[in-house]
Amino acid sequence: MAREKVAKWIRKRTMSRKSAGRHRSKESGASEPILPMSGSGNGAGALPAHSKSRVSAFLSMLMRWRPRVNVLAVLCEHVVYHLMWVVESVVLVGRLCFFLMRFGFKQL
Repeated sequence: MAREKVAKWIRKRTMSRKSAGRHRSKESGASEPILPMSGSGNGAGALPAHSKSRVSAFLSMLMRWRPRVNVLAVLCEHVVYHLMWVVESVVLVGRLCFFLMRFGFKQL
């Protein structure tokens, strides 16, 4: 029930924004730029109200965004790391044994 109300509220809000944007662009004949040039129109570097809301929404989304950790991928990465460490250790011990068998302990 609550989800339906929220979804309805979001739809109504986005539809009103879309229709307001279309109405404005039809009146002026062209859509407004997302970021105005400095020194034009709204003062030195000031953004229109709708651009400010877009920028703040984008920044708040970035602040809330956290990468989702794939536990299976992290576990697999750790297993592969330790497996490679064991393989490398076995190879080094094998080379040492080969050296000792080939040349004997006199070379040490």
